[in-house]
Amino acid sequence: MKIEVLGAVAGCANCKKLLEQTIKAVEELALPAKVDYVSGTERMLQLGIMQSPALVVNGRVVASGFIPSVGKIKTLLEGLKDDASVLPSSPDSSCKCGGNC
Repeated sequence: MKIEVLGAVAGCANCKKLLEQTIKAVEELALPAKVDYVSGTERMLQLGIMQSPALVVNGRVVASGFIPSVGKIKTLLEGLKDDASVLPSSPDSSCKCGGNC
């Protein structure tokens, strides 16, 4: 499972808070997942995200524009860890929608 926290600006307090809460949720669930923090707009535009912070799991945007609680993040992650419809972490390079099709 690949997890990304996206923020438009480096050092954004809300983005850092989402990162902290996501790491806490992953640790509490003991998931074998890597959590990356990505700042800047390139990845956000690639995924069609208009508001930060954003939480992306295996290429799927699961939250954008707000900071979900640790409990909500855990619920999202638990729901996606066995979901066969979750997109691969590297979308098809011919896809122009960032893997959201």
